[in-house]
Amino acid sequence: MTAPQAPKRRSGHWLPGRWPELCLPELTVWAHSRFGHGKLALAEKLVDLDDVYDCVEYSNVTDAEVDADVVAEARQILGQPHTTDRSNSP
Repeated sequence: MTAPQAPKRRSGHWLPGRWPELCLPELTVWAHSRFGHGKLALAEKLVDLDDVYDCVEYSNVTDAEVDADVVAEARQILGQPHTTDRSNSP
């Protein structure tokens, strides 16, 4: 199974460090498809940001602003202690 492709209108900025092969919108698409809304608190912001990417062209928010929010959230997640609880894993 391959990862979903991000629409071409989305920026191609890369998340530095942990996921060098994953562009920022692809990270949010992955979180949204993997966890969805309301299933994993740690991923919820990324899931919401995927929705924001989908509405960029209809709002006054830019791709660059959403990219910055995704990077900030990813850094926040990486700073959280890791847990072995996999009860939310599909």
